[in-house]
Amino acid sequence: MSDINWAILIDTFAAAAIFISFFFYEPFVYIRLVFLLLAIAQVFLFINRERMGRGFIRLYSCVVLVAVAGAYIAEKGMHVDGKMISLLGFTVTLLNGNSTLVSKQSVEEETIID
Repeated sequence: MSDINWAILIDTFAAAAIFISFFFYEPFVYIRLVFLLLAIAQVFLFINRERMGRGFIRLYSCVVLVAVAGAYIAEKGMHVDGKMISLLGFTVTLLNGNSTLVSKQSVEEETIID
């Protein structure tokens, strides 16, 4: 299986696990909701990756970071602590895969054209 197919499979399982967690775990509802939407959006992003450029990926990443920060602020209040920084760092790590997979796709297309 290719990297894209693995990413789609992992994001699908993550979305299912996050959805199931809504029935068993009370805290952090907004944060889990943002990550559920992120996992679902990742699947659609990887399926339609040929139509998406790097500019869209950067804009999408900024929107996701703002949404995660906003969800944390809604849950815990307007103070920055280690949990918020860790959560944003984790989100940046997840979103870095998008840029890598899209740039890998464009590099493969350039080598095919040449």
